[in-house]
Amino acid sequence: MRSERKQKICEARVLLSYVSGERTPPIGAVIRLIRAFDRQGAQLLGLPRAIVNCPWLLRGFEPLRGRGKHRLAVQLHLAVMVAESMSGQKNRRAKISSVFGTAFLEIIALPFRVFLGRRYE
Repeated sequence: MRSERKQKICEARVLLSYVSGERTPPIGAVIRLIRAFDRQGAQLLGLPRAIVNCPWLLRGFEPLRGRGKHRLAVQLHLAVMVAESMSGQKNRRAKISSVFGTAFLEIIALPFRVFLGRRYE
């Protein structure tokens, strides 16, 4: 039971780190996300160690379309909602280089998302 709780905390940190871009998300956000998981009855994803160490690798597993029963898509949606509710309302404008960088990463990640996106259904 205790290891399951630790795994929930670890997965919540990884998901929040992925959606917010922060290396270490605030503990309050982690707690809120775990409570949201508990309310939704979300199952553990069982993320590989490589993703735990490098959350940006989740992009390869993120589904192209967020179908309602896809476990990763549902948990990412919850993480986005928690991250948005905890943010300090930063009003930053995107730089053109970051837009092109994101587009380039999406092109590279597309084949992985097509094949690996079904893993957490």
